Formats: sequence, structure tokens, C-alpha cells
Amino acid sequence: MTTTGNLLADRDEVAAAVVWLCSPASSFITGATLPIDGGMLADMAPFNQPEHPSAQAGRAPA
Repeated sequence: MTTTGNLLADRDEVAAAVVWLCSPASSFITGATLPIDGGMLADMAPFNQPEHPSAQAGRAPA
């Protein structure tokens, strides 16, 4: 899988996150998801998508 920048994660990058999660530095992290995806998830967020034309039908011109 590649990111929008067409980059693959290096195993050292993933390993660094795993080491941090296993360290005392992450002791305050509970029940969270840590995406290690190079920003792919952020690029898929709804606010990054163009608005559908039908959503603008009822709006007054700006």
C-alpha cells in the first residue's frame, strides 16, 4: 500500500512507533488508534473531498 505521496512505510518507521508505544513515554495513551500510514487516512477524510453539487442547491449565493 502506498500513500498519496506514493511512498511506502519503511519497517524502521513502523518499528519506531511500536517501540514508543511499548515505552513509558506512552503511558498516558489508552484506547487510541495510531495510524502509521503516511497521511493516507487524513487524505481520505470527508473534508478533503469536493462538495457534491446537490449539497449547494439550497444555499444562497455568497
